[in-house]
Amino acid sequence: MSRDPLVVGNVIGDILDPFVKSATLRLLYNNKEVMNGSELKPSAVVNEPRVEIRGRDTRATLYTLVMVDPDAPSPSNPTKREHLHWLVTDIPETANASYGNEIVPYESPRPTAGIHRFVFVLFRQSVRQTIYAPGWRQNFNSRDFAALYNLGAPVAAMYFNCQRENGCGGRRKEKKKMEKRNAAHPIPTPPSLRLLSSGFHAPSRTFQSLRPSVPLPPIERRLNVAAYAFSLLPSPLPSNPALVDAATGDTVSFPKLLSQIRSLVSALRSHAGIDRGHCVFVLAPTSLDIPPLYLALLSIGAVVSAANPASTPREISHFLSLSNPRVAFATSATAAKLPAGLATIILDSPRFRSFLDGGDGGEAVEEVAQSDVAFFQFSSGTTGMMKAAALSHRNMIAIVAPCHSMRNPVAERRRGGPEATLLTAPLFHAMGYAFLLIGLALGETAVLIGGRTSVKEIVQAAERHRVTSLTAAPPVVVEMARWPEPLDLVALKYVICGGAPVPEAAAEQFMRLFPHGYGSTEAGPISGMIGQEECRRLRSVGRLAENVEAMLVDTTTGERLSVGQTGELWLRSPYIMLGYVGNEEANDATFDSSGWLKTGDLCYFDEDGFLFIVDRLKELIKCGASQVPPAELEHLLQLLPGIADAAVVPYPDEEAGQVPMAFVVLQPGINLNEEEIMDFIAKQVIPYKKLRKVVFIDSIPKTPTGKIARAELRNHSVFSSMSKT
Repeated sequence: MSRDPLVVGNVIGDILDPFVKSATLRLLYNNKEVMNGSELKPSAVVNEPRVEIRGRDTRATLYTLVMVDPDAPSPSNPTKREHLHWLVTDIPETANASYGNEIVPYESPRPTAGIHRFVFVLFRQSVRQTIYAPGWRQNFNSRDFAALYNLGAPVAAMYFNCQRENGCGGRRKEKKKMEKRNAAHPIPTPPSLRLLSSGFHAPSRTFQSLRPSVPLPPIERRLNVAAYAFSLLPSPLPSNPALVDAATGDTVSFPKLLSQIRSLVSALRSHAGIDRGHCVFVLAPTSLDIPPLYLALLSIGAVVSAANPASTPREISHFLSLSNPRVAFATSATAAKLPAGLATIILDSPRFRSFLDGGDGGEAVEEVAQSDVAFFQFSSGTTGMMKAAALSHRNMIAIVAPCHSMRNPVAERRRGGPEATLLTAPLFHAMGYAFLLIGLALGETAVLIGGRTSVKEIVQAAERHRVTSLTAAPPVVVEMARWPEPLDLVALKYVICGGAPVPEAAAEQFMRLFPHGYGSTEAGPISGMIGQEECRRLRSVGRLAENVEAMLVDTTTGERLSVGQTGELWLRSPYIMLGYVGNEEANDATFDSSGWLKTGDLCYFDEDGFLFIVDRLKELIKCGASQVPPAELEHLLQLLPGIADAAVVPYPDEEAGQVPMAFVVLQPGINLNEEEIMDFIAKQVIPYKKLRKVVFIDSIPKTPTGKIARAELRNHSVFSSMSKT
């Protein structure tokens, strides 16, 4: 193998790190071979290139091919250079194969800088790992790019120069001429190589995000998500408050918040013995104390495990068995639900206040790795009790990065003053703490609402604090859509709704305001809508989010499906959880051997890349923004003396979307009524899990393998009679 001489010169030395050449590239335009250092005109490279790959490795090898232009100006900022044009992945080691899309050299905005250096770089893949980084990528560097996508080193490169012709307009004129010719005699793109407008990538049978790829910090860099979020803040720090209590109007500035975090880091390590890897359980409603507590724990490298303070002792006992916390934080109102043997710090106590306001203390622990667990998020399962999904610092960094990349906080502040987000999602919920981190990274004000809050209080808080963004569960959107009085929400730019689908009538009224999206605790952001045009697709959940790769799998044959075909949605992305804590059976059922996460949702993509959810393989009941596992309620029902069998299914509800309903088979001679059964369940579960309806039947329909035939239950007369009313 020879040392590639290209990288030692000035032509592509700013793009490629030194590498050992073990493969060859042959580049042809219009059937004419291009040699290294060739000088070409734009008219010579308007059509697709043909790239032939030959390797010396006799094993089955896969490659990733990228095309780079280090002189291309950014469409959004002509002073910046954004290098990556396209890439193709999972290329087999074969000769005489063509790769690539139409390549048109971009004109430089500077009259004296008309030469562009085009570089083709071939990376070796260690495993099948289809990726797609569409559009642009600033400051392309082969080492960073390989680290970001877990690729091997480059194995080959080709370059040529492209000199503009006929001044600034030459390329435009030539392009128009070529477009006219191609319209009359279209040149077909090889089907196996084209990335369709749907995002479908034929060679790998996967769907790629149509959003620009967002770079993440190198995975080997020691970094916690709190430090990452604050590293994105401008200097000097924003003058607007970091936190506002919607009820009291109390505020915390950015300097004060940072001081509280440093003080807590020192106190929690020295007085509470909390260190990297320790789990900390939090049972408290949203308040101004929760953000600095979370951020201090994350800075230390501790794992935050927060639960709904309305949870019952039975549910809390299960959460504690999963997370095995070293210390708990609670309020004086919730502490009684915790076991006496668990060391507990009361948030509304002088001791915690001294921790919080004790002055600057120790800095964050440097050894926190991005792969370390940041949160244990309790998520509904399809069998038995809830599971604890382990979310890493890398997962959370990947969620923050696209939002900061998509929005320019400095420019937005100049246009209309400081941004403020009203967080209606509680901070024990993934949506709550994710948007808290995003808002802080953007330098926005997070307006917090604690406890159970009415829609009227939410509207009043949004008006009073002139919020520009609002996170809301579907029931809030539904009620706001039919609000009887005019809403004074002139500052509102975004309404982010998640947790469940929004009824179409309500979505139509909000179409100009909020993006409909799709995500989960396990997978993080999956899809979303940006802009008014996308938001008109009311029944869709949007296009794949940045850095997300998907495929649709036939649930019977396992075949990968294409556009317009319905199958189970599988995902790969940097947002996906590490796995379920202490539950290998659930992990085996959720992940395949290549790391794809099976969502359990039946979906399809249309020709424009919009994702539609058809049904859920998982039988979770979507009650507002919460999920109710039928198996948990069925287990409890069978503990009630007198019940022989039971099944729980979703029952349509105008506001919540779905509520739990039970079909019950009584033992002979038992006279339990609907109210007694609902009261029994209500005493053991959180309010949103309560049964709203009970129907008595002679037997529960089962499949031949003994599973509950839920589809048959959904055809029961109770549903048909409902549709007639």
